[in-house]
Amino acid sequence: MAFLSPYQMGHLAGIGEGKVNGIPIRIEPVITRHDWKTIHKGWITMPIYNKLVRDKIPDIIAKSGKSYEIQHLSDKAYVKELERKLVEETEEYLETGNDEESVEELADFLELVRALAVRHGCSFDELEDVRRRKAEERGAFKERIYLVEVEDES
Repeated sequence: MAFLSPYQMGHLAGIGEGKVNGIPIRIEPVITRHDWKTIHKGWITMPIYNKLVRDKIPDIIAKSGKSYEIQHLSDKAYVKELERKLVEETEEYLETGNDEESVEELADFLELVRALAVRHGCSFDELEDVRRRKAEERGAFKERIYLVEVEDES
């Protein structure tokens, strides 16, 4: 891993790519104002997450004695970040190595589903009613049925 000085980062921030000590480097995404502030504290000393986190994470960070910066999202940005988080949690679930880790990731996924249901004007109980109705009409996934093909008679 290469570490860049604030000067080098500032130079690359304007163009997104370039060379440092003859090594080609590309920065994606281009440095934001928030990242620039962190960089100008000296060498990068704290990770920049730029992601949606659970509500109590700032309190947990504060209790550990660390500083942080947060922002509250607009409704549109919030839904986008919930969707991005769904993808992240799905990937984490697929990478789990045992039942305990799988359940932890599924719990995270379920929390995101609850939040998205509310954003779509639906309580979790109403969502469960829809799930139950669909299971009654079309079945669930208990039988492990894998559809290979359907003959087309036309």
